[in-house]
Amino acid sequence: MRRSVYPGQVDRSRAVARTAALVSERTEQGLMQRLAESAAELTDSWGALALLVGADGRPVVIAQHGLSRETVAVMNLLPRPDGLLGRVLAGEPVQLERWTDIVDPSSPLTPDGLRLIEAIGNHTGAFLGVPILDGREVLGAVYVGRTPEQSAYDQSDLCAVQSLVGATAGLALALRHRSATDLLLDRLGRVEARRVGDDAGAASFTVRRLLSSARRVLDTDLAYLTQMTCETETVVYVDAGPGAPPLQEGEKLPRSETYCGLLLDGIIPASVPDLRAHPATAAMRVTELLGARSYCGTPVTLPDGTFYGTLCGLSGDSGGEVSSTQLAGLRVLAELIGVELSHEQQRERSRRQQLAEFELSVQPERRAIHLQPIVDLATGRPLGFEALSRFTDANDNPRRPDLVFERAARLGMGVELELQAAEEALRLMPIVPDGCYLSVNLSPQALISPAAFGLLTRAVAEHPGQVVVELTEHERVSDYPALLDVLAGLRERGLRLAIDDTGAGYASLQHVTRMNPDIVKLDIAFVRDVHLDAGRRAVARALIAFAGDVGAELVAEGVETEAEAAELRRLGARFAQGYLFGHPQAAPDAVRTSTVAGV
Repeated sequence: MRRSVYPGQVDRSRAVARTAALVSERTEQGLMQRLAESAAELTDSWGALALLVGADGRPVVIAQHGLSRETVAVMNLLPRPDGLLGRVLAGEPVQLERWTDIVDPSSPLTPDGLRLIEAIGNHTGAFLGVPILDGREVLGAVYVGRTPEQSAYDQSDLCAVQSLVGATAGLALALRHRSATDLLLDRLGRVEARRVGDDAGAASFTVRRLLSSARRVLDTDLAYLTQMTCETETVVYVDAGPGAPPLQEGEKLPRSETYCGLLLDGIIPASVPDLRAHPATAAMRVTELLGARSYCGTPVTLPDGTFYGTLCGLSGDSGGEVSSTQLAGLRVLAELIGVELSHEQQRERSRRQQLAEFELSVQPERRAIHLQPIVDLATGRPLGFEALSRFTDANDNPRRPDLVFERAARLGMGVELELQAAEEALRLMPIVPDGCYLSVNLSPQALISPAAFGLLTRAVAEHPGQVVVELTEHERVSDYPALLDVLAGLRERGLRLAIDDTGAGYASLQHVTRMNPDIVKLDIAFVRDVHLDAGRRAVARALIAFAGDVGAELVAEGVETEAEAAELRRLGARFAQGYLFGHPQAAPDAVRTSTVAGV
């Protein structure tokens, strides 16, 4: 194990508390503010500055603690922090006994850089700057300063700040990704379509970032987290560099045959610099299989004292024994991981409880399938029926179906609920009149499932030409080749394809151009008051013409007035659906009333 200049003896409880507090922030500005305050507190500094930079190196988010407005204003003016400040943003920690030493003769400051020196003035003695890194990419930096009367920073201070920035990097990336996703979705008018699952992945993401920090602290080839039982060790997460021992996530080993088991049983110490020289590890099968030469580890417990497993490091070469400062840093990170794992378990318990409650709320007695007719605009005769799910609460009050399906997706049972609804709808096929079709709604995720393929294959075999799948997603499909393959197999067997809400967003238009649907459904947004709005008429006319050019039927959705129906007929639309022709009803009523109305 190679030695590192990283952590010294830190106040572990304070470090754990301050680092764990970072996870609660939901904006980059809030995260940087929390980082500045925490860095100042942990290092006993009078002032701190935390910033994130953009692709050009210019600060895009700046937060401070204890500094003047003038200082922050000067930082905003810098095209890129220069001198030794710039060296930190190049990925190099900087530790100075005197703030004035920041003037680097080999890299003269710009006039704005000199203004920064003047703005801070003589308030600062010792100075410490630490980059916020994601691998080799510099995301930002945190700077702290002490008064001239205070002592210089030491390795324990560096350890404290490194612990903070190790967690900050992953959180900053997650927030940046979320902001970018929100911006894109907002431009498409679909922010509400984001699947709420962020918290479920947040803990594992943070644990991985802490694991990466552990590997840097130990300066080792590989760091890994295990979950231990009396009999078994399971490798939960691995962070590995090039040439690291081939340990894989998910591996299960007998506890007695692992280094972590020996550590917990007191047979080996926390650090074994040469596994092949230690009598307890030299003959172990795992030593030969992994090609490992050095090991260190520490237990991981949850905040309530529950034992979880171990946080460990492995290297393919032997080195000096891990220093006490490195082990102290590893223990801090193990405590932080324990905090995150506890949060993850709490969220999972909450999710399971919500799932159980949700499953009760969608039992067969609380859901039903209603049918709404799709008619010929010229004659009023039914062409087909769309199957629509209806839900009620415990008091038989109606619930919004879109919200029910959205909640199901958040809880991980969206596909299951969709398939249950589709199966119940297809049981109604015997009452669908000859010459009419039944349209069932499925998302791409549900459609590519093996269960959907079997269900639809049986349905089209029993009712050839009468089964339509209506694709209902408004997001980009993650695996188009898989979706197209499934559709090709089903359409060869007689399935027909409809694209829902055409024109409402990027996804529906992409589906139309890539999937060659049999039916294109014009979104209600372009149907409502189409006789009064020139823009809606233009879109409707274009999509009606497009459908004709590609040989698809166009169905106008949401027709509610005779004036809308008349205008659509004038534009060339042949088929429509909406309250004008029939509300969704229980299947027998829907078939009877629509058939009578069309006579």
